[in-house]
Parts: sequence; C-alpha cells; structure tokens
Amino acid sequence: MSTEDRDWLVKGARVAALTISSGKPASFQVRTVARFTETQVILDDDGRWRLKDLRPVGDSNRSEWATYRHELAPLDDPLVVTVRVAARLRNLGRVVEPWLGGGRVYTDVAGGLELLDQVAQAVAETRARVAALEPSGGGAGRA
Repeated sequence: MSTEDRDWLVKGARVAALTISSGKPASFQVRTVARFTETQVILDDDGRWRLKDLRPVGDSNRSEWATYRHELAPLDDPLVVTVRVAARLRNLGRVVEPWLGGGRVYTDVAGGLELLDQVAQAVAETRARVAALEPSGGGAGRA
C-alpha cells in the first residue's frame, strides 16, 4: 500500500482495516476515520493507526517471518476490491449449495427448472454486487 497518495484519508472517510495473512484469504473491516492526531489516524472503533505507514499503533511486525500484517487502505484499493469480490462469490456458494446438496433428486422438469431459476437469480444478484465494486459503477465505497 503506497502511503504517498492519501487523498482518500480524510475525516469521515470509510476505509478498510485489512488483515493479510499468509496461507489465508485477506480480510478487512470497514471503519470510519474519526479524527487525526499529529502522528495517528483514529478510527470509529478507537483503533489507532500510524500516519507514517498506515499500520496499527503497537504493531511493530518486526519479524521478517511474520505470518500476517495489518494495513489501512481505501475501499477502492485493488486488494480490498479483490477481497470483496471473493467474499461475494463465497456467499453465492453458501446460498446455492443447500439447493443442490442434501441428496435431493429433481426428477420432474418443472422442479428442475424452478431450481435453475433460483440459481440464476442468485447469480444475477451476485453479479450486480460484484459489478457495483467497480469505481465506474459508483459502488466502490459500499461494504
């Protein structure tokens, strides 16, 4: 995360508090910038982040072998968008899986078509949520 371009880091901005772990998908929480001190960004959850490197206060992460790191980033940061897309796709899987699992057998055409309509609707809703993450779609600031 570049710390040079910080136009996004203003009071009231919604930001991503990222956790990046080796071997796991990155995750984040959406937070709001509450205020600034001379050296820190303070979020709505009272989390404090160093202005110089956008890392949490007290998180030295000194070891080169550390398995995780925390960063503050704008919601339209490419990594944050990637995490959000992955979350929406995982959610689609959770929605659709019960319809297809459980040993159900759809022997009639009407039942099979109804199930396919439900899956198509869930895919369409997920597609719209993923498309809204594009900056041109105006939805990059949504959680």
